[in-house]
Amino acid sequence: MATATATLVTEAHELRAIHSGTAQAPHESGVWDDPGRTIAEPAAPNPSNVRIATTIAQLASINLLSSFTNGVITVGLPTIARDISLARELYLWPISVFGLTCGSMLLMAGSIADVVGARRVELLGCFMLGVFSLACGLADTGLQLTLFRAFQGVAMAIHLPATVSIVTATIPKGKARNMAFAALGFARDIGYAVGLVLSGVLIQTSGWRLNFYLAGGAMLILATVAVWGLPKEQGISTSSEGFIKELYHKIDWAGSIIISGGLALLTYALAFQEIQDAGTLTTSLQLLPNVVVGVVLGLSCGLFVDKVAAGWLVTITSILCACAPLLMAIMNPRWTYWYMAFWAQALSPVSVDVLFTVGMLIVSDVFPDKSQALAGAVFNTVGQFGLSFGVGLCQLVALGITGNQAQASHGSELPEGDTLLRGYRAAFWTMHGFMLLCTIVALFGLRRVGKVGLKRD
Repeated sequence: MATATATLVTEAHELRAIHSGTAQAPHESGVWDDPGRTIAEPAAPNPSNVRIATTIAQLASINLLSSFTNGVITVGLPTIARDISLARELYLWPISVFGLTCGSMLLMAGSIADVVGARRVELLGCFMLGVFSLACGLADTGLQLTLFRAFQGVAMAIHLPATVSIVTATIPKGKARNMAFAALGFARDIGYAVGLVLSGVLIQTSGWRLNFYLAGGAMLILATVAVWGLPKEQGISTSSEGFIKELYHKIDWAGSIIISGGLALLTYALAFQEIQDAGTLTTSLQLLPNVVVGVVLGLSCGLFVDKVAAGWLVTITSILCACAPLLMAIMNPRWTYWYMAFWAQALSPVSVDVLFTVGMLIVSDVFPDKSQALAGAVFNTVGQFGLSFGVGLCQLVALGITGNQAQASHGSELPEGDTLLRGYRAAFWTMHGFMLLCTIVALFGLRRVGKVGLKRD
């Protein structure tokens, strides 16, 4: 018995010496590492089905509730603005500031998550989302609401990269991971849909503040459950001295601050404000085809993404999505909703939901295991920045056309609605052009990318 114990101890010391950097070891990709670096490749995850399900449910639920608050803001903005005396020129700030702060902080949050551990960062993000969602419900002025929404965006930036790292560390490659990334995407669609419909009902009965109380309370409950529910991490320093040293030496603080500030300033310059007059339940229901198709496609994408080449998948869905702004550009407002507007809403989310799942799988494969949070941050930063840039550019086009029409029709009897319509049509043509560009990029840029999300031994 003593001999066996001594043998085990000796073998353990030998293994520990290998993993401490005294010997070289190949990465999963087969590339030999630098001899001076510490080699500590984690074992392939082999969790139970219960662990996989609870992890996905926890992370997706936070996405759902955060998108729920975005749906509430979208539908309830006119009512909220009247209640807190929000100036018309500041109408879009509660919406745009969320994406601004989220997109600006993602890279820094991803770098921190890779160093201090995704679980810690995820718990912080969940608690912050809950607290500032409740704070939005307590806001009495436009400045307070805008500030709390800004901190909501920061909290979402903390949450998003950590989810990618947790998924890749907990769930093995293959169908389970495909479904996990798909679930993270369609949870946003579900939350937005519930926010559109439920807020349309609650605003007319109990007021807009109740929506934020419900979302904030639910997120705080989920954050508390996550303390015990999220999987523990190995190899992460637990001492305060080691924690601070890791943060100081392993994060490019100067680069992160410069990039974050640059993205924020550029998005500020493009954030033109406009007035939303849609706040009724009818308008909410008219937006539902967009969300329903997104939910169904996001869920099913995890099932077939490993069966079709990524290039063809993105190209075909981009072509379908390009039809949505085309229909809106040529539509006559007098036509019934079901003639064109319905199909435009249904086709609109086809590309983005597929691209989210495919993109996350590609990015998670390209980045090493120890940088998965940064991988998620890079992907989400590009997405948030593209969203802000696209919205700003379309607003610029619409306002430019509207202003030119107003000057040209000065003194005439051209109705104001016709002037606005021409601006919106110009914006839809711009969207159509960008989707065609996206199709070309997918066709040629992804032509050598095969199937993604395949299980590897």
